[in-house]
Amino acid sequence: MAPSNLCPCCNSKSVKKRFIARNNLYANTPNYEGSYAVCGGCGSFYIENFLPENKISQFYPKNYYTRKFSLETSLWFKWGLSAAKKECVKPFFRSFSKSTAEDFGHLIYRFFYWKRFNRLPLKNSSNNQMLEIGFGSGAYLFFLRKLGWICYGVDPDLHNKSKLEREGIRVEAEIDTLNLDPNSISFCYSYHAFEHIYEIDRYFEKIERILTQDGKFLLCVPFSEGLLPKLFKSNWFDLGFPIHKQIYSEKGIHSLCDRHGLKVKSLKTVSYADSLVGTIFISIHRIIFGSKSARYASILERSRLFRILVLMTSPLVFFLDKLKYGDRVEVWIMKDDKYVGL
Repeated sequence: MAPSNLCPCCNSKSVKKRFIARNNLYANTPNYEGSYAVCGGCGSFYIENFLPENKISQFYPKNYYTRKFSLETSLWFKWGLSAAKKECVKPFFRSFSKSTAEDFGHLIYRFFYWKRFNRLPLKNSSNNQMLEIGFGSGAYLFFLRKLGWICYGVDPDLHNKSKLEREGIRVEAEIDTLNLDPNSISFCYSYHAFEHIYEIDRYFEKIERILTQDGKFLLCVPFSEGLLPKLFKSNWFDLGFPIHKQIYSEKGIHSLCDRHGLKVKSLKTVSYADSLVGTIFISIHRIIFGSKSARYASILERSRLFRILVLMTSPLVFFLDKLKYGDRVEVWIMKDDKYVGL
């Protein structure tokens, strides 16, 4: 792990600017204030003097979103892609009103974004082993298992381990304890885990080792070059201080790949309107009540007004993504050909 005075993405010592961040993500977690550095080398954000890994758990609430999804509901579906598509929408209805129009709007919204993320890859006929880093509830592993993949998962929270293992899915808290063979994984996936991970170099090194020659790694992370993080900094909804240790830039991702024999095949912004609406709410609240006032983002998301505004602003977010101003990025990564076989 790079020292806290170095950018974890490009290892640069150069700092372009700094800004103060406060813990306003989840209620019932300790008040905390710290400093993000904006790397002068790659433009990534990273927490200076970040908390040790054994102390960060106190900032994750007991009802953290990865624990809200119930695998038992998935077992109602009997086969393949239909199960995955239905289940990706089903959980969202639990918190919505019974308004048919509103529910239909959310249905279209979730299907639309599911298709954009393209998170259900086709199985490779010669290799059907995949790994998810930061699997959370395990729902995605369950989906791909139903589609015929041999699935592995890594996550420090193993609350669903026994249920996943009953489905033939092996999961561990650490990637090293999986003991995966070199060149054995044809698809690796990580959805918003690498902003939390401390030893990102170690994980990239491991991914390069276990990927097959034509294997693919889909990395989804917050993006420091988006319009919202650039304009709003500490009021940005997806900043996630202090559990988001680093926020990636395009140059920072390329630097990570270059250091570990990997290359970026494609990079695009794929964002949610939740972040735009949440950023506006937080900014207005701080203008009215002061910069140190806490208005927890997780509480905002529960309101009816928030969900309606999310639906209304989705076209704008889609437009920002097309202009490459989104605040979440989806990156397809592969082994660099010049290192294969060395």
